[in-house]
Amino acid sequence: ELAGDKNPDVRRRVVYSLEKMGKPGLPLLKELAERDGNPNMRREAAFSITKIETETRVQTRDIGIGHQQLIHDLITSQEPALLNPLTKEVIYDPERQEESPLLKLSDVIENLRKDYPELVGLVVLGSLSKGYWRPGNDLDWGLVFDGENPISASRVEKIKSDFKRLAREAAFPPCLGEDHRSLVASKIPRDDYVTLEIVFNGLFFGDRKRMVEVQTEILSNINQNRWRRIQDVWINNLNNYDKMVGRFGLSEGETTLIKNLRVLLWRLPDLETMRKEIAGGAKYKT
Repeated sequence: ELAGDKNPDVRRRVVYSLEKMGKPGLPLLKELAERDGNPNMRREAAFSITKIETETRVQTRDIGIGHQQLIHDLITSQEPALLNPLTKEVIYDPERQEESPLLKLSDVIENLRKDYPELVGLVVLGSLSKGYWRPGNDLDWGLVFDGENPISASRVEKIKSDFKRLAREAAFPPCLGEDHRSLVASKIPRDDYVTLEIVFNGLFFGDRKRMVEVQTEILSNINQNRWRRIQDVWINNLNNYDKMVGRFGLSEGETTLIKNLRVLLWRLPDLETMRKEIAGGAKYKT
């Protein structure tokens, strides 16, 4: 009865509850995904179906990777996003016909950059960058704009709006909270370390050479104390694995193990080391 309630908030809670039920909730979720009069509700129900079916595949080991190997990959990889079972199976299996989720997101940015030359690219944080993303998860994101092309605040908002629309169409619902921050290189904030951090952390899609130029500009105008403030935000994001628990069958203990060992293995560079690393990256044109 609640699934047919006129109030969309009630139906949204029904979708959430059915998702928590797992496989027993699939029949009603599929009915909502097909028949609900609200397109946003149909989309949410479809995402919940995908999440349940994904977990079923993982629990039955129908993803071509062992549980212990997955834990090892998430600990040791410099790019855990590429070892997420749901992206890895598409990237490394030539017989699969579907497009990699990462390529879909790359296409979104490349299409935007054709229309907006001032857009350098997209930085993705959260579950997608750390390897435990599942279809339907919110996308933690930020856009980076260069300092060479003058850009107004209204144009930035227009580009962000276009990105959110295209991301939703590609099945990457963008996070609508504080995570949709963006940086304009011609207006680099002095003390907004949450925004400055996205230029160095996360998974990047776009023009890497221009991104290096933005990074170089920031690094040349900060001291060690300001770099530590950026590092503080960076470390907090890197060490946040709360939402990993339960995904791909990972227990709370296994999630804690992954987080703690990554803390031991992966240390953030000091300012001078970072400047040298970025200067070395400037030699590459990819």
